[in-house]
Amino acid sequence: MKNVQQMFIEKQYKYCVEECPEDKPWLDLSKRPPECSTNCTKYRYENDTIKICSTDCTGIIDGNLYKNNMTCVEDCGELFVNKGVCVEKCGEEEYEYDRTCYSKCPQGTFEDTTNNKCVMCDTGCSSCTKDECIICVKNYYIMVDGTCSKCQSPCLTCDEEINKCASCIDGYSLNGTECIESCGEGYYSTEENKCEKCDDQCMTCEEESTKCTKCVEGKFLNGTQCVDSCEEMYIDEGKCVETCGEKYVNGKECVETCEKYIDDNHCVETCEEKYIDDNHCVDNCGEKYIDDKQCVNECREGYYSTEENIKLTPKDCVKKLYEFYSTDMLKQISGSFISTLPLFYHIYEAIDGSLDIVREPLDKYEKNESIADGLVKGVGTWAIKTATLFTYLGESIGNIFSFKGCTCKNDSDINLDNKEYSYCRQLRHMFNEENKEMEEYYLK
Repeated sequence: MKNVQQMFIEKQYKYCVEECPEDKPWLDLSKRPPECSTNCTKYRYENDTIKICSTDCTGIIDGNLYKNNMTCVEDCGELFVNKGVCVEKCGEEEYEYDRTCYSKCPQGTFEDTTNNKCVMCDTGCSSCTKDECIICVKNYYIMVDGTCSKCQSPCLTCDEEINKCASCIDGYSLNGTECIESCGEGYYSTEENKCEKCDDQCMTCEEESTKCTKCVEGKFLNGTQCVDSCEEMYIDEGKCVETCGEKYVNGKECVETCEKYIDDNHCVETCEEKYIDDNHCVDNCGEKYIDDKQCVNECREGYYSTEENIKLTPKDCVKKLYEFYSTDMLKQISGSFISTLPLFYHIYEAIDGSLDIVREPLDKYEKNESIADGLVKGVGTWAIKTATLFTYLGESIGNIFSFKGCTCKNDSDINLDNKEYSYCRQLRHMFNEENKEMEEYYLK
């Protein structure tokens, strides 16, 4: 393994020597090439691993070595350093500073001629006298009282005054001489953290003045450019897009909701041949019912479901023509229809009466009675039945338009008006015992 002495020689002189023996411990660097010697008559430096002999104390190790008599030392201790030599005190025209002797005080200090010392300037001052600062360090400025003050945050550097920024700390951008967190609408922040104006067509932009992120009114954002129209694309919040995604298409625009109906993600005025399910146009209602093209969970009052399989739908809601004890309106409509049934009976009677004109004379002829008397009787019967028919015809038409119904259950129902009650009675008498079931159906 190479010792420190050998490694030192390799580094400094690019060649190696054998390790110095115990009888020749000193490596004399004044020789070319260096050689081991028994003693050192020049400046010497030694530590636990190496012994060096040299004409000077420089270049032996990394860092400074100072001359103290004939020895090279790393620290003068209680002594002062004067031009690389350890001394007990500085010269009469020299100044002490940080245990070093100076003929002229270093920057950032001023000369105290009374005590022959260099005194440090106030914070932020790079050149000063005993009474005031002459030059401030970077980002500090001379105040009226002769001191230096740092730029006010968030200024990183300032110009002329502490609150007139020339650059900003991270997270802020320079707008004129002010540092702000955001450049605001119509401006963008450059790589130098300065606010610059966007192009006139851009409401907002980034990185470059023409790289728009939002357009002024009347323009649409297509990529990073503001255009007059989106042509074959859709408009979503001022941007040109290929599809509306989860939104709905309303003409050229993408919207969150449609005013009327939704058909295949498009807003439409009507569903045409389709059904309506929660404002959506669908081909079928699935397990729901159909009520006037609407998909519903159950039919509304006055309608019932049917198992007709129309357009793949299992059930339709069909309006009820009549339902016992349903609404008053349905009772009146059905009652009006029932009240016209006697009309059909009198039509039959009138036809039968017209036959009496022939039937009665023939009957008289067979009985060898007066044919003339039979003719008079037949015409009379026909006239009476025909007159009765026209009477019922007028009353029935009136009932149809007035929606009068027959709601009586028996002859004792006297709460009805006389006309309606008479219809009920005549209707009852019209049915014979063999039609009791039909009578109960209509008069229940």
